[in-house]
Amino acid sequence: DLRTRVVRGILHHLAGWPRFAFSLDGRRVIASGLGGDSRLEVWRLPVDDAPTGHPGNWAFWSVNFSPDGRQTAIIDRSESRLKLYGEQGQLLASTPVSATVRGGDLIRPGVVFLSDTWGGGDARLRDVEHDRDLWRHRCRACYRSQISRDGSRAALFGLDGLEIWDAGADRVLFTE
Repeated sequence: DLRTRVVRGILHHLAGWPRFAFSLDGRRVIASGLGGDSRLEVWRLPVDDAPTGHPGNWAFWSVNFSPDGRQTAIIDRSESRLKLYGEQGQLLASTPVSATVRGGDLIRPGVVFLSDTWGGGDARLRDVEHDRDLWRHRCRACYRSQISRDGSRAALFGLDGLEIWDAGADRVLFTE
């Protein structure tokens, strides 16, 4: 806060070369280009009368688009929900998620990749429309991940190094 010369909070973002902007009302910081993909992250800034030096419980959103651009997945930590929206902005499905979940990459229509590295220590492929997990795999503090287009293989990079995992065979193909 330049007026009071106090740090109100620190934004933590995924690797990449993000571009930051403020919303028109000045209450949110928006970052695009995170991790070199179509990820868009939004942080809600604390109100002006919040205690200085502590950002409080920020609402963190993760917004991701399906490969065809017809669906949008939004994770809102303030509601602890993953919401799936259709082409016209209609709500298709909503499911509760842990407040520590991040990700939300739409792999194919209705299917979202989620990682809960700080809460549950796992990565999973979730069928949001049918409210079920297609697969779940342990991933201790995954910093980066990439999922194949069909969702059958995952490249996970975290505290344990790099791991390539085959969901169909439920086996690790490669580790380093």
